[in-house]
Amino acid sequence: MPNKKRLIDMIAVYFAVFAASLAASFFLSPKTGLSSEIIIEIVIFAIPFLAVKIRGEKVTERFNLRAVPARNLLGSILLTAGAGFAASAILSVLSVFFKGASEVDSGLNSLINDNPGFLIVTALIVLPAVCEELLFRGYIQSAFNGARPWIMICSVGILFGVMHFDVYKMLPCAVIGGVFAYITYVTGSVLPTVICHLINNAYSVVTRYMSSVQGDGDVYEIVFKNTSRIFVALAMLAAAFIIGYIGNKILTGRKLKKPFGVIFVLVSLVVVSVSFSMITRSEFKIDIISESSDKLLEKTFTVDSDRVIAITVSAQEKSGQAVYISIDGENGEVIASGASSAGIMSCLEKGDYKITVTSDSDDAEITADIMITAGPEVKKVQTEITRTEDKQ
Repeated sequence: MPNKKRLIDMIAVYFAVFAASLAASFFLSPKTGLSSEIIIEIVIFAIPFLAVKIRGEKVTERFNLRAVPARNLLGSILLTAGAGFAASAILSVLSVFFKGASEVDSGLNSLINDNPGFLIVTALIVLPAVCEELLFRGYIQSAFNGARPWIMICSVGILFGVMHFDVYKMLPCAVIGGVFAYITYVTGSVLPTVICHLINNAYSVVTRYMSSVQGDGDVYEIVFKNTSRIFVALAMLAAAFIIGYIGNKILTGRKLKKPFGVIFVLVSLVVVSVSFSMITRSEFKIDIISESSDKLLEKTFTVDSDRVIAITVSAQEKSGQAVYISIDGENGEVIASGASSAGIMSCLEKGDYKITVTSDSDDAEITADIMITAGPEVKKVQTEITRTEDKQ
């Protein structure tokens, strides 16, 4: 059975941290930006640390600070990757039913865009990994010592999810928090989860740049159809099971019986393959055209909604004369051009577009190969841009 005094202390500390973080989010974040994030993380660690000191407990034991072998670290990273896929799958399914689940946090995007790299790394990557792990997988989890493992893991995961103050991300965060609690339970140390949490945070910050596409100076978010979101979720869940299975095997040395393990991995691979195939079918259409003409070749096409479009054009004149390619927008603006070949991959707005291939030769015979790939729809992401004028 867990120590009752520790459980009471843990509950008091959790609510103190919860209240302090909530207050800082409301009163400091709008004014101080990333500085408030740093303050919140310091508070997250300072409150349990003071509680440990007041009780005269051993810091290393209360925060699960123990060295672990390198094998545990590799298994922990793979398990975290699997948890990340599972969390993304849950968000993908939630976004089918709740619009808010897929909305971009424009405030956080603005913080990332408007602050120096060192401050971003400190406030959004390093401090959350260290302080949150010491609180949840250290102080809080050690209060459950003596409880059944599944009660410990689920409780720590749920408390971690609730602390993120986001109704849509609560469940995905609880899944990741539960996996971190499992890793700490197996290894007896918070150090692997600190590293895994740091990697996860770094990945999240980087993908905020990777998941958006630049177009005409604006930032766009890729929007998948609901049917594709389900297949995305299936693919991610299957990937989560495969990676998690491998990670758990490395971490614990345990494995499923051979026939079940092989069947499990094969079924997961099939689900991944089929799901990504269906995503491709439902979101992308490819138009390949090969045409011949004298002197002038024109091809018009219509973009049905704001979406990612990739266009490649290669052309040649039968006798080897120079040819010129122009890809023009609805209002005649040139969006790409070149001699013999031209291409673009960008967010194009809804409207009509024209591809023109010409030659200076009067008796030219032009052949052009055109490939138009239409990707998923996009929507503009609203970001706040602050400009500081130098005082004269």
